[in-house]
Amino acid sequence: VAVPAVWRAQTGPDVAAACAGFLRPTGRPAQSYPCDCGCSHDIIRHSAEHIVAICQCDPWNCDDIRLTPEEATLWELSRARLGRAICRALDIDARESEVDLEGAAQIGAFSARALPVHLIIAPGSDEFHHAVAKLAARLSDGFILFAPTSRYLDGECQALLARARA
Repeated sequence: VAVPAVWRAQTGPDVAAACAGFLRPTGRPAQSYPCDCGCSHDIIRHSAEHIVAICQCDPWNCDDIRLTPEEATLWELSRARLGRAICRALDIDARESEVDLEGAAQIGAFSARALPVHLIIAPGSDEFHHAVAKLAARLSDGFILFAPTSRYLDGECQALLARARA
């Protein structure tokens, strides 16, 4: 969950447009906004249309940033939209199901075997390891796993996935 400027900075210029279809506003107002210098500005709402992000550095060294209501709103990734897009792109039967694991969901089933297809989006390696371990323990007859990065896929996770025939 972040303001659009953070999503753009994290995804890069090429990926930002692709991610646009997978992001949705939460309706919750942001309290801070990133500055180019690396600091974070406090958001002040004078009215619904007059929103300003103000530097809190000591000493102050950044100009105020005028924001639109959209720029001052928190946005989040729609895992459901992303999961459906993955299934469409790879000709996987879309079957959305929560799996009671933070950051993980079943997004589809593949082939006549109906092999479960899961998506894990974890904020850190501990959460990723936990989700992989739980899935591997629950689904010992194989499954397919997608994640947006291989950053957290270490030897331990690879061994768990191999034993689960994932």
